[in-house]
Amino acid sequence: MMQHVAHQAAPPRAGSGEGVFPLSPAQHRFFELGFVDPHHMNIGVIFTLSHRLTVDQIRAALNALARHHEELRANFDPLRPSQRVATAGTPVPLRQIDISGLSADDQGGAIEREVSSLQRSFHFEEGLLVHSALFDAGPEQPQRLVFIMHHLLGDAISSQILHEDLDILCAQAVRGEPLGLPTKSMHYGRWAERLEAYANSEELAREKGYWFSQTRGAETPLPRDLPGTPADNTLDAAETLVAELDAADSDALRRRVRAIPGAQVMDAVVAGIVLSVANWSGRAVPMELFSNGRESPFSDVDVWRTIGWFASVYPVALGIEPGTPPPLALRGVRDGLRAVRHGGLGYSVLRYNGIRDDAGRALTELPEAEIALNYRGYFSRSQEAPARTVLRRVDLAKDGQTLASLRRYVFYLEAGFVQGNLQFRWMYGPALHRKKTVEKLAADCLSALLGMV
Repeated sequence: MMQHVAHQAAPPRAGSGEGVFPLSPAQHRFFELGFVDPHHMNIGVIFTLSHRLTVDQIRAALNALARHHEELRANFDPLRPSQRVATAGTPVPLRQIDISGLSADDQGGAIEREVSSLQRSFHFEEGLLVHSALFDAGPEQPQRLVFIMHHLLGDAISSQILHEDLDILCAQAVRGEPLGLPTKSMHYGRWAERLEAYANSEELAREKGYWFSQTRGAETPLPRDLPGTPADNTLDAAETLVAELDAADSDALRRRVRAIPGAQVMDAVVAGIVLSVANWSGRAVPMELFSNGRESPFSDVDVWRTIGWFASVYPVALGIEPGTPPPLALRGVRDGLRAVRHGGLGYSVLRYNGIRDDAGRALTELPEAEIALNYRGYFSRSQEAPARTVLRRVDLAKDGQTLASLRRYVFYLEAGFVQGNLQFRWMYGPALHRKKTVEKLAADCLSALLGMV
């Protein structure tokens, strides 16, 4: 969860942070996954503005944002594992689009078409991987601002920081004030440099044996219902099954977890999943977990307000056998996950930044789990933002990536709270599993959670 720290306002500093830097673990992983169209994997939002701004004011705010957050000025050469940050004066592309002459329905269509065009406009070696567009529907209608960045530049926490900072800049523009932002934390490129050195440290060397042990069991595939091949397991063919606990049961689970020393809701979520899959497959199964990747192993480094892609993915073999009583499964997962240091960052650093080391090379050759969880805490598809001055509403932009790419996992889950309900989204390939199988897994997971209450 993002930490909020008080910061002192300071003007953006020109000339800081440009140059060539190594890739972070998340960026290395992106290129290794081999997406069909790697240029098209973006995070985009559509803001509704509560105050009217001129194009020049919007442009000045966007450029100040890019001066302040160096990673917004990065581009990449896929053939050379590095990122190049452009000079601080590089402008953010901004399109101005007048839709005032269109009907309300046609205005929506025009915005969708422009967003789709922007989503497909990035090229790693050419210009910034940030684009924007300002839509004007006439003086009686609110303006809408589209802001899109490639995922290589940032994650969900980065997106939240950027929204906050862009709102600050737009509010300053409305009031006619100089543009300035809160002090940022460590530059992302410098963070990547620290991780490169950390990959060869004695401290991280002590984690190698632990991470090798966490892949046990991954060499045995999960059962399949159907004879589909990995080539059939694509994003566009994937289906999603949603299952959830109601608000009363979700609250009871939270209370129960809080009563167990050292336990967290994520422990219960993981326990429910691994127990349901173990009962179905007949064995304990490993899985991979996603973390925000911002738990620094360095006492002198703060990255909580840094823009960049920090997400860390790491394996866990928790040993939850079929038939384990749910309360024991919860405690077993709690104890197993407490052994993970810094949100699993050590595995990602060894696996990607330490690839020239024997351990790094060996990790790339180990079998990988077929099930993964991204526990998000809370879901939101759109967000009213009353605390913001100008950017009052945020909606996710559609068409953020090419769907022809292969899926990495057999089962990929997202879990989090939606209006008080603990919700699970099971994403699976219908060429590999029938819907009734996933329905049974989801139902058994919820039953396990209820068994912990």
